[in-house]
Amino acid sequence: MYYLAKCLELSGLSVIGGGMIQNFPKLMNPKWLLVGGIFFAAGWVIEKYILK
Repeated sequence: MYYLAKCLELSGLSVIGGGMIQNFPKLMNPKWLLVGGIFFAAGWVIEKYILK
């Protein structure tokens, strides 16, 4: 379960980073930010509340 949480966090940060690199001179697409934030938040919630 710990590794699942870390993988979700990593994938969320990767989606956000990829969205920033994809549209570098301009602002990133807010949909990618939302998707990345949801993945990261799911991993954080698992790590913070379910595992402790």
